[in-house]
Amino acid sequence: MKNWMKVISVSLAVLMLFSMSGCDMLVQKDETPRTSIIEVGGDSTTTTTGADDPATEDSDVPGDTTTKGDVTGTTTTKGNTPGGKTTTTKTTKAQSKTEKKLSGNLELQIFVNGSDNNVFWEGLINDFEDANPDVKVITRIGTNVGTQLATRWMQGNPPDIANGGTGMDATAYMESGLFEDLTDFAKTATVYGSSEKIWDKIKPESVEYFNGKIYHIPNTATNYGLWYDAAYFKKNGLTVPKNYEDLMALADKCQKLGIGGVAYPGTSGAYLYWGMIMPALAAYGKDFFDQVCSAKDPSVFKSANFKAVMQRLIDLAGKNGGFMKGTVAINHTQSQMQWLNHRAALMSCGSWLESEMKTNIPLGFEMRYSTASLVTKSQKPTVVLMGGGMYIAAKGKNKENAKEFLRFMYQDKYLLGIMESYGYMTATKVDASKAKLTTTTKEMIKTVNSMNVVWKTQTMKSTFDNEFRNVNNAIVLGNIKNVDEACNRLYDVAKKNLK
Repeated sequence: MKNWMKVISVSLAVLMLFSMSGCDMLVQKDETPRTSIIEVGGDSTTTTTGADDPATEDSDVPGDTTTKGDVTGTTTTKGNTPGGKTTTTKTTKAQSKTEKKLSGNLELQIFVNGSDNNVFWEGLINDFEDANPDVKVITRIGTNVGTQLATRWMQGNPPDIANGGTGMDATAYMESGLFEDLTDFAKTATVYGSSEKIWDKIKPESVEYFNGKIYHIPNTATNYGLWYDAAYFKKNGLTVPKNYEDLMALADKCQKLGIGGVAYPGTSGAYLYWGMIMPALAAYGKDFFDQVCSAKDPSVFKSANFKAVMQRLIDLAGKNGGFMKGTVAINHTQSQMQWLNHRAALMSCGSWLESEMKTNIPLGFEMRYSTASLVTKSQKPTVVLMGGGMYIAAKGKNKENAKEFLRFMYQDKYLLGIMESYGYMTATKVDASKAKLTTTTKEMIKTVNSMNVVWKTQTMKSTFDNEFRNVNNAIVLGNIKNVDEACNRLYDVAKKNLK
């Protein structure tokens, strides 16, 4: 009897320990899990790892490991989900028996923006595994995965496929030959389980080229712009700016309210020039916009059109209430929180904003998307769309499996799923009306469809991109007040790039 009492006491102690530590108890079948999901730069639950993780021994990747459990139809994970709750996603069986049998490994690098994007990816990966039971998938997923795995890319030991995101300088990687050329594959590959070509499924105008080659096949369409709180604007009698003249008038009202006009993360200066400057340049036409992006003719940076847009930025920066004070020194999360707390009227950011900040949005906040307001009254409001997709490592160990994963992803359910998860538009011909989108995303799409749309199809070189960010920050800080100085700096960098 005493022995039984000891067993019961120990059992109760173990249960209390789990309860006090806030841990979830995961029940699994007695099988070796086939998949590892390694959370990089985020919260995670520590359970078991797959037996043969090809990157565990030769890489220093921080973060805990979660497993997908057995592969009988459900997945239990705990990570970057709202509130840290455990989520369960169902899987499906293989959709086609005509596909070739795959085996071996596949290592994924997945950037998530801190919301519950990982739920989408885990469901997709589960389905791919069910269709290919002899493929072992290892997933590196998190908000800092690009930074954490950068060394591996540079050392020639990269994951097989990646979706870009913060910390991965995709342009620099292209310039260094780290990505696989997908030009032929993009035009010949078919959607998994179908005879439909991927090339016929995507919008041709969404394809981006670098030196005439394709390094990622688009499936999403992202866009920058200016975001505002419709409830706050209504309460304070503010008018949403549609052009430069409106924006300057808004700055006067913002000064009276004691807030900034525009917030953006100065540590990621691309938010400013893609949110405001590039759309204003695109308003002069696709040819002119392509000249700016490619920077192959440096004289474009001394043209009257380019100078006009940069002068508008200088004028706004010189106006009290034009930009939020201190915005140059803060990152994307900090600037977005400042905006959510009404320290600025407008936020220059991309279409992922709601998804990224969903757990921080105050009650009653009506997040809405507006035009990029550096166009003039005589110009049509313009938005720049950018096709987003996945990159395959040129030195990846499992290129064929990576390409098969891409084919699998172009099924309609996943094209719709990624729209729903991130709040993106689509770069494909899938019926977007079937996607379950938030009111904010629906209103954004409605606004975009009312505008002049220009697709980014030329990749900007990394050295020029960096200088553009530096010049814009210098203007906002008041360190550059002469438009010729700004344009000459960009002209000089573009000229050096030609050598």
